[in-house]
Parts: sequence; structure tokens; C-alpha cells
Amino acid sequence: MMRRILSMGLVLAGGGLLLAACDSGDSETSSTSKPSPKPEIEVVQSFICEEDAVTKTTPIADIAGLDGADLAIRPTESPCQFDLIFRDGKGGEHQLSISPAGYLLGMGGVTPDGEVLACASRIDHGKDPSPENDLDAKSQRVTNVSIECAVKTKSGWTEFKRVVDPKGKWAAWIGDMEVSTTGTTAYRVNYTHDASFQFLNLHNEGRPKDDGIYQIEFAANGTKLTAPTEKKLSDDVVPDRLAEGWEPTDEQKKEFAPYIDFGEGECPAPGGCPE
Repeated sequence: MMRRILSMGLVLAGGGLLLAACDSGDSETSSTSKPSPKPEIEVVQSFICEEDAVTKTTPIADIAGLDGADLAIRPTESPCQFDLIFRDGKGGEHQLSISPAGYLLGMGGVTPDGEVLACASRIDHGKDPSPENDLDAKSQRVTNVSIECAVKTKSGWTEFKRVVDPKGKWAAWIGDMEVSTTGTTAYRVNYTHDASFQFLNLHNEGRPKDDGIYQIEFAANGTKLTAPTEKKLSDDVVPDRLAEGWEPTDEQKKEFAPYIDFGEGECPAPGGCPE
């Protein structure tokens, strides 16, 4: 039996991007016109580091099923490099990260047995060597986006292990989590394989064949995590529920409001027009 313990993260990021790329280019062409060239994704690994954006310990994800608990990032002396902290909601803390990085996407949840699974996309970055950014001290370049996970068992925390490591060739953005309650407890984590390095600009057009949504499975063994197994779930990077034609409920509009401008006339969701 599989039980989903968290369903958030890239669903939101992908949705915010969808509305900027909803023109699929499916219009018909005449028999005399040449077919349009296949679109290609744009790879963007540079960004501007705004050090003042995070000046104190800041939550990035709640721990589903554990009241008050969350994952938080804490600034270090290096620009836009953070420690990743688990907070239990009762004043207790545990530093998960071994070294600082740009942790911005994370998630966690509690299993039926009371174990805690915590994962995050680790964004490694450094000074951007591009000539056009040479004079901008704030310009940074992403060198790798991996996924790290740890499990809190009755014996304590396991290692914070890199369970997906693209080694700089593409980005791994954390997705849904599930836990098996049949036999030995196994954890399943979905992630998006993204050659564009743009989690806020995900779309399905022009993707290399290896892009898509994948699932890894691993278990806790003492203080270690077992080597993950992996399978591909989808060739698309945008989940079906966010594809063109998706009709969100009022509750979903409220949930996605910080990420999606639904643009419903003069009174957009979720508030609508006053009566």
C-alpha cells in the first residue's frame, strides 16, 4: 500500500510558468507552407543574488502531518548560501545540510509509523564567469541542482544523502512524496528532470528525450539510506492537471494564487468581486 504524505512543490512552480507558455503552436499549416522548426528550450543558469531577500531563518516548507514543524533556511556568511534546518515546532532543531547551498524547494511529511521524511533540491552556485556579467558582483551561476533526503526514525536522523545527482548536466526539482506501508517501509520521491534549469519556467515543448518526471525509491537502514532505484513516470515536465484545459476549483485557485494569475477580469481569484 502506498500513502502520499505530501503533494506540493513543483506543481506550484510549473503552474506559475504554464500561463506564460500556453501557446502550443498547434495551428494548422497549408500544404505549401514549410513546417515550423521544433522549438528548443532555453537554458538559463545565471541569476542575480539578492542577499537582503533572506536575512533570518525562513521557512520553505511545512512538514505534512506534524503540526508546527517545517524546513527552514538560515543565511550564512556566503551570499545566497543557506543551511537547511528541520524545526519540530516545539523549539527543537536539527541541521540537515552538510554544507551551505541555495536551498529554496523542500518538502517533508510524516509516515503512519511516525517517521519523518525530509527532502530538498540543493542548488549549488558560484560567481558567474560569463563576460557580460563580469562586472556584476551579484551575478551567480548555478553549477548543479541535486536532491538530498534524510529520514528521522525512532533511532534518530539518518544521513542527509544526495539521492539524485545530475552533476551539472540538468536540474532535479523535488516533486511529490509517497511512503509504502506494506512490508519494509520504502520512500518514493518524484522529481522533474529539467535541462533548462528553470523551475519557474517549465513547459513541455522542445524538451530533450531525457527530460520528464521520474520517481526514485529508497529505504532507511540504520543511519544510512539505501541506494535509490529509479524509473521514469512521464516524458512531460508539466503535470497533467496543469495542462491546457485544466479547470481549477475555487479551492485550488486560492491555493495556487501566489503562483498563478488566473486573470479573471476585474476581479481575479481567489477573492472575486465584492458583493
